[in-house]
Amino acid sequence: VVAMHRAKWLAENRTPDGKKVLFTTFTKNLALDIEDNLKTLCSPKTMAKIEVRNLDAWVHGFMRSRKLEHKIVYNRSHDGALQAWQAALAVKDASIDLPATFYEQEFEQVVLAQGVTTRDEYRAVRRTGRGVILSRAKRDTIWPVFEEYRGQLTSRKLKEVDDAYRDIANVLQQESESQTPALLYSAIVIDETQDFGPQALKLLRAMMPRESNDLFF
Repeated sequence: VVAMHRAKWLAENRTPDGKKVLFTTFTKNLALDIEDNLKTLCSPKTMAKIEVRNLDAWVHGFMRSRKLEHKIVYNRSHDGALQAWQAALAVKDASIDLPATFYEQEFEQVVLAQGVTTRDEYRAVRRTGRGVILSRAKRDTIWPVFEEYRGQLTSRKLKEVDDAYRDIANVLQQESESQTPALLYSAIVIDETQDFGPQALKLLRAMMPRESNDLFF
């Protein structure tokens, strides 16, 4: 309720013509409920300045607008993503006695969550809470599995959701630096913030230039 009232206030007081307040959350159903509730709080004029979309719907819309053909992987056990993961595990070094579950958790909790894209970054990244200590040499041995997986995904025109968030944030940052017209948001309200990972939050930050009190979590 607080978030909805905040979005209403922003739309009425801090959103000039031609711009909108983005109200986003993690799930599609919650976004639909929020939009219905906002319609009971706001006049049609105010609602015209509020865009309600869950983040993944926003991402799909952005990718379509840029003619990006990759499909996003939400479940690694399905179809091409499963084949890609199995191919990646096939290149793991047998001299390191780590189960397949370790590789999957390491990829999700360290590589994807922190936006790691190179071996050098993986060497240096913090692995707080992972439990298994890895030397630089062991990280070098493990990294080819993750590199192979991403390569396998690319060949299938697939992309992990966190990688999609990271890539789109980079595109928006480059456009901002080159003074390409940015997305027309005056503020963003994020509901249920605890559902979002680091790459999702970085994407939300990249959606608009930094201004005072422009993000409401």
